[in-house]
Amino acid sequence: MNNYKEKYLKYKLKYLNLKKNNFIGGGDDVLCTNVTEVKLSDEYLEANTKIIDGFHFTLMYKCKFKDYYDTNSDTTIEDPNFKVYIKSNKDGVDKYFCVYPSSSDLGFWRLAYWSLGSYQKGPDYVQSSFISLELQYFINERLSVLEVNYDIIYNGILVNDDIHTVITDKNRQIQLKNQDGSMIELLNRTNSCGNKVQLKDIEEISTLLENIYKIEGDPKDGHKIERNMVVNHNNWNIKGNIYSIKLKSAQDVSENIILYYFDAKISIKNNEEGRIVDPLAPFVVSYPILAIKKETKINEYGVYNGYINLNSYICKMFEYGYQVDFNQEYSPIHVDGEYVYIGNFYNGLFPIKNIFTMLNIDEIPKQDTVKDSGCTVKDSGCTVM
Repeated sequence: MNNYKEKYLKYKLKYLNLKKNNFIGGGDDVLCTNVTEVKLSDEYLEANTKIIDGFHFTLMYKCKFKDYYDTNSDTTIEDPNFKVYIKSNKDGVDKYFCVYPSSSDLGFWRLAYWSLGSYQKGPDYVQSSFISLELQYFINERLSVLEVNYDIIYNGILVNDDIHTVITDKNRQIQLKNQDGSMIELLNRTNSCGNKVQLKDIEEISTLLENIYKIEGDPKDGHKIERNMVVNHNNWNIKGNIYSIKLKSAQDVSENIILYYFDAKISIKNNEEGRIVDPLAPFVVSYPILAIKKETKINEYGVYNGYINLNSYICKMFEYGYQVDFNQEYSPIHVDGEYVYIGNFYNGLFPIKNIFTMLNIDEIPKQDTVKDSGCTVKDSGCTVM
């Protein structure tokens, strides 16, 4: 057995032991328990409340699994993946929900609904559960000062039929009709994110967008992000800027788009416990993360009421191997036994290629593309700093 396979099988065994012992992903309990017993001062609640579209969002606290002693490995395991418990209020009606940072999506926050052994993604793998950027920025700003209740055993995610309905609601997914229906036809025959992602699909969607849309104005600098994550025992550092750009339809102004994209540098430092591939040079990528209409508002659970369906044109930069088509010219790059990097599929897309503003960071080479075969296990979480 070669060295790569030995490392992979060792890592996979460790993961399956964790999952068997109900540490990763949770179990059947579905609540951050004792939430009403946590006493928070008025000053704390006021400092951690933000009003967006008429909703008062209060970041109550962050919670995670208790440390767990794994008899198989004779070690005490810490869960590095904080979730944030949030209350929203409008017109006297309170709603409660949890958000979690997605490891594969560089720590962007998602509305949490746990079912069938995983977080539910909805019809759009990225955008259906994507927390509004304004609320994400606020969470990032306040995360370090939020109270942590270490007495809470966070065995799952708050199960709420309303949250499930919001995430899976296909009416939130806006289909671009354009005059000749070419976009609908293209999306019907190309793969979505999470489903055998292919370079040719992404490029076709980009080309059609360029035929229909014109860039209006300059990019708007929305937010700078730097976060550290622990993903599959490896240390990730993400540094970058989020921008938005207006795209004006040449056919129908009612289908104008605001596209958000992320200029990112991703540095992954392997350690002996998690490493099963050779050390990696940093990745640099500029890729779309969200497409909405200008008038789009958010709801009581912090997600947008509408988002534009663009299939795999909007996707995570790290995918499970089985979710990517390896039978193509450019193959993903393995970063551990679970994730492959697909940022090499997103070079030169419209409109980013026309407005590209590289990060104000050290000059580093982009990753070369390589051929390889896939291997996967399941998500182990991350820490957002």
